[in-house]
Amino acid sequence: MTYNIGDKVIHYNFGFSEIIGVEEKMISGVSQKYYVVRTNGMLLWIPYQTEETSKLRPPSSRNEFNKFFSILRSKYSPLSSERNVRKSQIQGRFVNGSTESICTLIRDLSFYKNQKKLNEYDSSIFERAIHNLIDEWGYAFNIPQAQARVELNKLLLESYSASK
Repeated sequence: MTYNIGDKVIHYNFGFSEIIGVEEKMISGVSQKYYVVRTNGMLLWIPYQTEETSKLRPPSSRNEFNKFFSILRSKYSPLSSERNVRKSQIQGRFVNGSTESICTLIRDLSFYKNQKKLNEYDSSIFERAIHNLIDEWGYAFNIPQAQARVELNKLLLESYSASK
């Protein structure tokens, strides 16, 4: 997908971002175009029109969020109690980068957190996933992040009820 300067995008790892430029850079003797992406106070250079651009996607629409709300309020899917298996499950969902995958990750980690204490890795990914989702949610509905967080918590409470 091709993006333009000023386009809002979601980076699979850093969340809500904006394309602020396109630059040509010479790296290891190879000249290539890069999107210059501003995200969370950082600048990233993402290769232009390569598989690497799959690290970027357009923000989800309001209509798409209805499906995501259903995921967040639905019954959880258990995560493994074995640390390395759970880490692989979590990493796979997070790196996927789709809003759907992030919603299932948040729902399932939230439920897991209510049952057991999250380790440092799980907790870090959980907080990043929530932050990324809240940013995208706020953008899609043009609402403050605090409001999106309150709504997320309400949906997760419905998920707890569905899981009993």
